[in-house]
Amino acid sequence: MSNKKKRILVVDDEMTILEIFKAFFEERWEVAIASNGKEALSKIESENFNAIILDVGMPTITGLDICKLAIGEYPGIEKKIILITGYISEECLNFSKQHKILCIQKPVFLNELECTLSKMH
Repeated sequence: MSNKKKRILVVDDEMTILEIFKAFFEERWEVAIASNGKEALSKIESENFNAIILDVGMPTITGLDICKLAIGEYPGIEKKIILITGYISEECLNFSKQHKILCIQKPVFLNELECTLSKMH
């Protein structure tokens, strides 16, 4: 049996959030971080992740933009995505329902998020 850690990508434009998520998850997961949409898309293109946590409200390329681009390029990737947001807009709600993507409103409870991640493939 392999003890290799599953890989997670956390994408948020707030460095404090990235540091908190990394510190919390790094014991059980191999955590990669991206602080903007361009960096996130580059990592999604070049690396394989078991789960991707995306902040919706980022400047320039939003979490929804990343989702749309990633789903277009990598069918099935939506099963790995969790959206987090301070405000669940109608667009976000409709998109998450359409693609069956979990959308969590901030504040995020890390213990609950870890349980969700543990159930993902």
